[in-house]
Amino acid sequence: RAPEVSDESAAEAAKDGSFFSAAIERFLRKAYLPAMQKRVGPIAPVPVVLVAIMTAVGIQGAVFASRLTPPSKPEQWFPSNHMWVGLNEFMSTTYYSPDYDRYSEAFLVWGVSGMNFDSFNEYKPHDFPAT
Repeated sequence: RAPEVSDESAAEAAKDGSFFSAAIERFLRKAYLPAMQKRVGPIAPVPVVLVAIMTAVGIQGAVFASRLTPPSKPEQWFPSNHMWVGLNEFMSTTYYSPDYDRYSEAFLVWGVSGMNFDSFNEYKPHDFPAT
């Protein structure tokens, strides 16, 4: 059996200005919980019906999701004369970036103490590593 909710807590919620919260609490206490707890023989019909309905909704969602197809053409969010329409083409044809193998490597050294960095050149770290 579910715990009882007193009328005092609903009255306090109404005093605080949260009437909607008090109405939900009252609905749960007076209608929902008794309906969920009502039994006809060994089964509770309301929870069984709700599980059946939600299972049907899940199956319907799976069927509809299986029928989805990718779009045949891209969405047009802006009019054809808008500056953003040609931006992707402009960026792909005029912006040059280096190859992936030309990116510099970064190293994170954690907990190193007692190293001599006097001859270390931070602009050419591979030439003379610290000793």
